[in-house]
Amino acid sequence: MNLSELCNKSVVTISDEDTVNYACKLLRDEHVGCLIVTDLYEGNCKPLGIITDRDIVVKVIAAGIKIEDVLVKDIMGEKFITADINKNIYEGLELMLKHGVRRMPLVNGSGHLEGIITLDDGLSHLSSELYKVTRTINMEQNREAFTQL
Repeated sequence: MNLSELCNKSVVTISDEDTVNYACKLLRDEHVGCLIVTDLYEGNCKPLGIITDRDIVVKVIAAGIKIEDVLVKDIMGEKFITADINKNIYEGLELMLKHGVRRMPLVNGSGHLEGIITLDDGLSHLSSELYKVTRTINMEQNREAFTQL
């Protein structure tokens, strides 16, 4: 299964010149845990970075910095990777594991933002696949028990 089949294509974005105060409102209003920082040009979004609710708590609030004085570009995550939207789910999860990230923007061949995949998306898919396997095992056991009668 490709990442394009599992990802969320409705990605909430923000400019690196926006304030962290605005980012907080956007996180709240959109009910998301991260924003993809983008550069909008010619109608296409190119991802530049990511900012998470944890970035805000650790780098601004816990540090005692006034949230109104900080721009998104000042705190956006240092670990930023993207993946091609056509990679399969296992390649995507391996990339997330390798880089230690829970969220990964997906791009097309031109580097434009197409969606986002999260570790939760991957876990949901894997748990569904495991359920199918265990169901198959149970069906086989039931069939064997029936044939022994």
